[in-house]
Amino acid sequence: MKHISLKTLLVFTFCVMNLIAVAQPAGRTIELIGFVMDSFTDYGLEKAKVTLMSTDSTVIDTMSVRNEHPSGYMVASSFSFKVPAKVESYIIKVDCEGYKSITTNYK
Repeated sequence: MKHISLKTLLVFTFCVMNLIAVAQPAGRTIELIGFVMDSFTDYGLEKAKVTLMSTDSTVIDTMSVRNEHPSGYMVASSFSFKVPAKVESYIIKVDCEGYKSITTNYK
């Protein structure tokens, strides 16, 4: 079992589009996208679970990562959450067996 801090093993890439808080129509959402990877092997973590929380740690949504194997080997483990199209802060937590859990703040 790996006991190295998940902070050193995971790379988060967040791509958020259209997050300008200018008179957005009610109900409009954007997609918060990220990738979970082992920084030593550069492979995604197949069984990682990602939790999106508000800044008071209330769980908003949870998902298992989606895994892409275009060449027969692990390339990426990605996740995405639909969130309201307004400026907001979130906490993102990643859990994966064999790794320590990690949380990161997203603003």
